[in-house]
Amino acid sequence: MKDKKPRYGEKTIELTVRFWTNDISRKENHIVPRVCWEHGMITLKKNESHGLAVKRKPFKSIAHLSRAVEELLKASNVEVLHGRYTKPLYSDKLK
Repeated sequence: MKDKKPRYGEKTIELTVRFWTNDISRKENHIVPRVCWEHGMITLKKNESHGLAVKRKPFKSIAHLSRAVEELLKASNVEVLHGRYTKPLYSDKLK
């Protein structure tokens, strides 16, 4: 893949994490402020400079969140480069 000059605002790969808040309040169509379930949806934002389309991945718990992020990036063919702190943990998985 060739390097190309990104448009303004497209230098990063952006993910949105949303936690569900449905069915928490006992009143219909109301919310309980600052309360959410531990599950939700991660959305990968469209980015033409990186050739990315919108993709979504649900997660079932906060403990599952990092794995869901990795799976979403992998499904979008995003190569994640690991730094000095995590490289030893992933060195056997890089190939």
